Amino acid sequence: MKDNKLFATGISAFSLCVLCCIAPFLAISLGGIGLGFLTGYYITIPVFAALIGVIFYKLKKDKKAKSLCTTGKCSSS
Repeated sequence: MKDNKLFATGISAFSLCVLCCIAPFLAISLGGIGLGFLTGYYITIPVFAALIGVIFYKLKKDKKAKSLCTTGKCSSS
């Protein structure tokens, strides 16, 4: 249960970070090279989705590692 709350808090914090930090950076950098029209839905949402995907990939990888350790197959390296 604690892991789920921590995960939800991480997703919420990440969402705020994307909206406040990454989106303006994309708007300024793409606008500077003449591609400002892409900042609406063509760039911002896919970047957001890709970063969320990284979070879920890491979560899945951690769960797999924990399940291997509970069965006694984890490595000690």
